[in-house]
Amino acid sequence: MARPLPDLIEPEHAAAQQRHYHITVSQAQFPRLMEMLVGAPQDVDVALRFFIEPESGFPAFELRYRCNLGLTCQRTLEPYNEPVDQTLTAVLIPSEGAAQIVPEAYEPWLLETRQLNPWQLIEDELMLSVPLVPKKPGEPLVWQDTGQQEAAEEETQANPFAALKTMMSEAGKKS
Repeated sequence: MARPLPDLIEPEHAAAQQRHYHITVSQAQFPRLMEMLVGAPQDVDVALRFFIEPESGFPAFELRYRCNLGLTCQRTLEPYNEPVDQTLTAVLIPSEGAAQIVPEAYEPWLLETRQLNPWQLIEDELMLSVPLVPKKPGEPLVWQDTGQQEAAEEETQANPFAALKTMMSEAGKKS
């Protein structure tokens, strides 16, 4: 059964009771994320489920979030929506040494306190979903530098040996 998302969660207690949270929240709730986005805040669909990982016996969680991130394309400098649908499954470990017994299917997370801030967790994961270089899907941008071609033609007309140099370099590329 889904519950409202609290500000702090004790993972051991939540995992023992198999707590499940499902919320839809505005991106405006995440100020650090909003600094990276353009346009109006959109909704984020979040599901957070706690459980005990069977092999290690440590508390674990599965976080799934879906939304569109309003970004600026670095090729066209136009705003666009980047769809995000991510799932993170992690086991909360008490020490770095305990990471060795966590199955490879899970990401080990060092839990430094007895409580977990789910809002910070969600915001951190959303920020990690922002591409390093946002690019709008579609046709690749083809760079056409006509200035360089015109300069080469002018140099060829001014210096006849430049034409010979161009011909020799093209012949070298073919062989």
